[in-house]
Amino acid sequence: MSISPSKGIFHCFACKAGGDAIKFIMNYEKLSYIEAVEKLANMYNFTLTYTKEQNSHKYR
Repeated sequence: MSISPSKGIFHCFACKAGGDAIKFIMNYEKLSYIEAVEKLANMYNFTLTYTKEQNSHKYR
């Protein structure tokens, strides 16, 4: 396995998995995207705030 902290990515040569920290947690702990983000936030004592709006991406 190769981990690049400066780039924020990983790559496993055995199983060909790769990605960022969120993807690593998702694969390693078999979590959904939201669960992985919540786990990382909890690990670093970061408080998440949720809104009721969904899919409201605004591009400028």
